[in-house]
Amino acid sequence: MTPPKLARTLTGRIMLLAAGALLIAQIFNIALLVDQRRLAARAGFEERVVDRFAAAAERARMLVRDPSKIAKLPLALRPHPRAKGVYFLSKRSLAAARTDAAAAPRLTAALRERLAVVGFDPSLAVARRGRVGRPPLGDGEPHFVISRQGEIKAAPRLRPGPPPPPHVEEILLSYPITPRLWLNSASMRPPANWMPLRIGLATLAMLVLVIGAMAIFARRIAQPLRDLARAAAAFGQGDATAQPVRETGPIESRDAARAFNAMRRRITSLLETQSFMLRSVGHDLRTPLTALRLRIENVENPELREKMKLSLNEIQGLTEEILAWTKDTSATEPLAPVDLGALLESLIDDYVDQGAAARYIDGPRIVAPCRRAALRRAIRNLIDNALAYAGDVEARMTRTPDGFARIEILDRGPGLPEEALEKVLNPFVRLENSRNRGTGGTGLGLAIAHAIMEAHEGRLEVSNRPQGGLCAALMLPMQTDQTSEK
Repeated sequence: MTPPKLARTLTGRIMLLAAGALLIAQIFNIALLVDQRRLAARAGFEERVVDRFAAAAERARMLVRDPSKIAKLPLALRPHPRAKGVYFLSKRSLAAARTDAAAAPRLTAALRERLAVVGFDPSLAVARRGRVGRPPLGDGEPHFVISRQGEIKAAPRLRPGPPPPPHVEEILLSYPITPRLWLNSASMRPPANWMPLRIGLATLAMLVLVIGAMAIFARRIAQPLRDLARAAAAFGQGDATAQPVRETGPIESRDAARAFNAMRRRITSLLETQSFMLRSVGHDLRTPLTALRLRIENVENPELREKMKLSLNEIQGLTEEILAWTKDTSATEPLAPVDLGALLESLIDDYVDQGAAARYIDGPRIVAPCRRAALRRAIRNLIDNALAYAGDVEARMTRTPDGFARIEILDRGPGLPEEALEKVLNPFVRLENSRNRGTGGTGLGLAIAHAIMEAHEGRLEVSNRPQGGLCAALMLPMQTDQTSEK
């Protein structure tokens, strides 16, 4: 499965890397925060429970000195599981009676230390920690509350509430106020008052800010590379009008752009020197060829004169083809939208007007960016090739599913051997064994058409037709990288 385009770009990968690293770090931070918060909340809750229990024990000691006050305390039907500050008196240690609760040494030590401060024997205190159980402790026992002012008040008659979640922790404390009367307390640790949602929202906001900053930073880093890739693609397609790459960005990007521009200048200079040499040779040959043509007329032997004319015509044709080659591969013409159907039909009409057996087959209207003069040259080369070797030609155009305009030049000639279909696209390749030797040719027609299509980011496909003959197809992209960037 191909990943999304953003994940395949440098900007996207830097963003994903930053987001992944930040997310992993934040997960560890959240885990540490939650653990520290849990420990701090637990310690604070236990400290409050112990302090309140010590205060309740001190008030209960005053309460038991007057038994009539105990008789006046009402009996609760059942203590509400979420009730706070309710204590009850019992003839037994209800903390010790809870066999499912575990001993809490640290909590016991804190309770005993606090009871010793208010004058109690700390060795008799019992503290346990467990899960909220059923039935609740203290059914039918006298309940009371300690007010903020330290007054003893009768507890309200509490009705059963919904059962708490099974994972809620319960702290059980017991201390004998008298040898036969124990003060008991069962306190549930309240749930944390902080919401994980807040941490999640903070993490999300931080991710958005960091990824946004990284996206801007990554785009600034990747922009010089995109410019370099675009310039390399344009230069590879022979676009001589492309501007040099801007030498901006990090040092590495500037060095790469500087090296590419230097390479481009050297290659361009080499190609210009080569083209200049070929054009110079072509032009310089015209003068001696003209002189030879005049001198041939003075040859008295008619047969020799005709042979010399044929040789001279061949040299002149080769010279013209070389000049055309250096002109058509320069790619100096800018891209412009062209109606391909109208262009192809007008070319066929020109050949029909000259008496050639040419026919245009109607097709869809397609407008594509191309270099009009160069494309006309490529189509003309294919039509001339078909007329020279087959005597007739058909032209048609279709649109392919992958976004190409396909211009087909069809003939009914002898075709080509399968192993030679790729070779004919190279310059100066002539397959006289498979085509009519008398037609001549320099072997540059298909090579020029192939070079023109490469300059358009397209291709030339040559194949044999099942019913006989050759199909030369120009595959022209309907949108090129150069036009999409503009």
